[in-house]
Amino acid sequence: MSRRLLTDDPCFAASDVAQALAACPLGFVDVGARGGVQSHVDAIAPLAAVLAFEPDAEAVPAVRQSLMAGWQRADVEPVALGDRDGIGTLHLFASGMNHSLLPAAPRFRTRYAVGSLADVGSVSVTLNTLDTVLFGHREAEPFWGELLKLDVQGAELGLLSAAPRTLAERAVTVIAEVCFLDIYQDQPKFSELEQFLRSRGFTFYGFLSLQGWSQKYLDKRTTEGRERLCFGDAVFFKDPRESDDPSIALRHWQVLYVTSLLLGFVDFAIEVASHAPVSDEEAQRLVSAAVRWSRRGVGDAITEVQALLAQIQAEPEAARLHLGRFVDARRSLADVSDALLPRRAIQRPNGTVLSLPTDEG
Repeated sequence: MSRRLLTDDPCFAASDVAQALAACPLGFVDVGARGGVQSHVDAIAPLAAVLAFEPDAEAVPAVRQSLMAGWQRADVEPVALGDRDGIGTLHLFASGMNHSLLPAAPRFRTRYAVGSLADVGSVSVTLNTLDTVLFGHREAEPFWGELLKLDVQGAELGLLSAAPRTLAERAVTVIAEVCFLDIYQDQPKFSELEQFLRSRGFTFYGFLSLQGWSQKYLDKRTTEGRERLCFGDAVFFKDPRESDDPSIALRHWQVLYVTSLLLGFVDFAIEVASHAPVSDEEAQRLVSAAVRWSRRGVGDAITEVQALLAQIQAEPEAARLHLGRFVDARRSLADVSDALLPRRAIQRPNGTVLSLPTDEG
């Protein structure tokens, strides 16, 4: 199946944002890319560059292979990022996805019988800070780090603490895996990461995913219940509307528009477009592209529900599992609690009111 590209939208393709990214790509840094590069960015791949970090030498070829198609530029840094430059210990576990600079928390591993966190050894690795890499041999490529995705098994806050230049001069959007309990020893919790990023000018906007954890006593095919919240992927934006700084660069607004749209924060992307220091014509192009990107027709809903029904009919014993996965995939995209409230006009600071595209336009 061919992927859907934002660049296929005629309004976006004609925008100054698209032209700017064609000249200087969106700089996406994916730290912890062993499981594959963040798919949300695929839709802008022709106008984006991805720099993936993976310290496990055995996993690097697979990561490199996954980056071969579609991106304007792509590369892999086979190094470990941490809270300092020097030598560190990479703790190895039964699942390579769980390798971490932190040892596993015995209480969590034992309580929940997490076999994937069984120790299989450790290796010494050379550590660099993100600032060392981006402002060292990558300094001639000034776009890296505009979008950061961090999945480093509990070491996210340490990594960010050692990257003050990246956060101050480059980063616009941060996606970070966050935890609400100790999977690894002494790992910072979501509240600590949120406070740290807030103090650096970033605003928490929501979660892309959330994962619960339980003792697995129940058969989910026949029961339902809540689980202890364990971890998730949190999104932070450096939001100009939360700042009194009048000197925020146009590039910042452009990257913020694209990343918020790709991550599903469409209402915010429209707000960014309408308040950015651009012409009314450019703002209208971006608003139109955002609305069309988010639009889903009744036919789409019918097709999705019919596919769900077909799954349930084919495997009635797994009906609740199919329903649960259907809900999980759409949970954060189906907030309709305010659907009956009146919609607001899209008004720019200069008083211009922007229009919404019709179904045909």
